[in-house]
Amino acid sequence: MRYTKGDHLGCYKDLDIPKQWENESWGNDTMASFRYKNTRIWIDYPNRKDRQMDDLNPYRFHVQIFESKDWLYADDEPIGKEYDTDSFEDVLEYLKRLFKVDGYQLLEYIDFTSICEDFNLTSGDISPTQIVELENIIKEFINQNITK
Repeated sequence: MRYTKGDHLGCYKDLDIPKQWENESWGNDTMASFRYKNTRIWIDYPNRKDRQMDDLNPYRFHVQIFESKDWLYADDEPIGKEYDTDSFEDVLEYLKRLFKVDGYQLLEYIDFTSICEDFNLTSGDISPTQIVELENIIKEFINQNITK
């Protein structure tokens, strides 16, 4: 989607921003930013001479990952996994891989301790029925929190 107005439009007017991304750009920031699920994607100006923070991060694109999709930037810190690149296609591919649910590659995202407590699953071996229940809980969690 091509934006035609907004804060820091010069950072992203040359890009087809996915419609699922929420524009979080703010006038006091030095570049544009978008929210997608539990990530914030920063987009700097295409021309390096227009960038204000080029000395801190020379890349045009910076992806931060947060604990949940409900993060508040002022309150939450990234969980330490970040990605930098000068290629928008690389950002899209990175996010595609990050949110790929085939094979449940997002197990790091799930708080198994809370799930076990919420559903009265205790430590030690769990029964085959509990394994199926846990798999269903994980599938439901992913469907509610990741794939929308």
